[in-house]
Amino acid sequence: QAILQKFTNDIQRIVDASELGELSRRLPVDQYVGEWQTIIVGLNTILDEAEGPINAQAITLQQLAGGDFSARITESFKGEHNRVKDAINNVAEIIDHSTREIQRQNWLKTGLSELSERIRGDMSLPDLTYEVVSYLVNYVNAQIGAMYLWNEHEKKLVLTGSYAYEFRKNLSQQFALGESLVGQAALEKRFILLTNLPDDYVRITSSIGQILPRNVLVLPVLHKGILKGVIELGSLDEFSQQSLDLLNLAVESIGMAIIV
Repeated sequence: QAILQKFTNDIQRIVDASELGELSRRLPVDQYVGEWQTIIVGLNTILDEAEGPINAQAITLQQLAGGDFSARITESFKGEHNRVKDAINNVAEIIDHSTREIQRQNWLKTGLSELSERIRGDMSLPDLTYEVVSYLVNYVNAQIGAMYLWNEHEKKLVLTGSYAYEFRKNLSQQFALGESLVGQAALEKRFILLTNLPDDYVRITSSIGQILPRNVLVLPVLHKGILKGVIELGSLDEFSQQSLDLLNLAVESIGMAIIV
């Protein structure tokens, strides 16, 4: 009779604590023996299984509220707990996607605005092309860049501005349409992206030595469909889709700024 009364009192304390939101309270296993102890262990296991999903949900919601929109519930649950988990993860995915899209749009707008500011006003073509190349290289985290302007009289693309570019005797600084990647991009009027370049490609120079770009992007610069030049960028890492989107938008304003 005494053990039954104790069991009833302990159960009531668990119920009272749960009503107050104290889900971590457990029955005292060491105060029971035999079959009663087995019953207590079983009840505590049930409480653990109920508390686990709630804790996981609470932790994930706290992470989302703190700005960690990559947070997800990864544990597997049963029944309604699993339905709640899926709902929270779906909301987190929507928030994460929306936030990344807003950040992407802001990044694009900032890049285009800053580039426009850099090339505004009267300046020589060498100065203009250097401003363009140096800004784009730094903004998209490339390491090397060059800009060729179309010379209508000579029918060639002439290297006019560069950034961290090593001038080598065996590398031409002028290209006809269809000649090399620069001339091919100009001829087709579309960008060319190459990855995993060979070791004999152009080197990037710095105060500490030379390194090789592994990825190259070549973009024709057009204004109203008329060829104005070509921009070539080299990077140790692959160009992200975000960077490609920016560069495709940027060449439009660059083409308007070039007066040849």
